[in-house]
Amino acid sequence: MQLITGGGGGGSGSGGGSVSSSEQAQKEEIRDSLLHLQFYLGRLLGREVEYTQLQRESGDMLRQLVAFIRHLRDIRLTVEEYVALKVLIMLQDCPELLAAAAAPGGKAVPEGATQQLRAYQQKYMNALMQYLVRVYNRDAEQRLHVLFSLNPQIKQVASKFLENKMFYVPFLLNS
Repeated sequence: MQLITGGGGGGSGSGGGSVSSSEQAQKEEIRDSLLHLQFYLGRLLGREVEYTQLQRESGDMLRQLVAFIRHLRDIRLTVEEYVALKVLIMLQDCPELLAAAAAPGGKAVPEGATQQLRAYQQKYMNALMQYLVRVYNRDAEQRLHVLFSLNPQIKQVASKFLENKMFYVPFLLNS
């Protein structure tokens, strides 16, 4: 069982007097993330990106992302759980996407496509449940509930990520 750990919060931030060590670590992790983002965006764009501009445009989104990643570490999300959740979340919206893609041209959704998607969902759900039973035994259903409770958070973080032009504009400019 491999855990998803993400980047640690190294560095030496300056903290206020009453800031807890957890809050301080989170601030340092956000600062480190902004510095990494500044470096990689600068390389991608071929010019320096101002830290203050990046903090202003991406700070809220990064705070949310770092808090979410810390939560994933706290619940000790494994790679196996992550992969299964990722597939299940991607398949969750597929029937609506199929219908939307077919609608403009008046095309019908291919016969059996929705049933096939549901079969894939069931296959991954069964695999996840088998894994949870093997690892967590009697607590498997409780763990499944914990994992599914992440869905709204995942969608919220993904939405913030997509709203932030600092992330997708450079890729559009360089494609």
